[in-house]
Amino acid sequence: MTDPHGRTTRRRASDQGQAAPDDDDQDLDLVERSLKASGCLELHYQVQECMVDHKDWRKCREPVQAFRECIQAHQNRQSSDPSTQSTHGPISGAT
Repeated sequence: MTDPHGRTTRRRASDQGQAAPDDDDQDLDLVERSLKASGCLELHYQVQECMVDHKDWRKCREPVQAFRECIQAHQNRQSSDPSTQSTHGPISGAT
């Protein structure tokens, strides 16, 4: 299976006999859906394309750094958003 950019992607859950997601992203695997939700999917594709083209991560430092910064920004947003944090405290009686 290929994505819209012509790259080979993993098989969908529906192709493996599992229920398909009910959203428009059913062609994306779990990792791709997570990256899309973070806003970093296109940067992920840029890193992949660079690695395919150059086969040397050292030549892909700029797209890797941009992707890293995007993921870090997403994680920072998640950690500062109270709705994404656990409301459970430590377990009572734990020693």
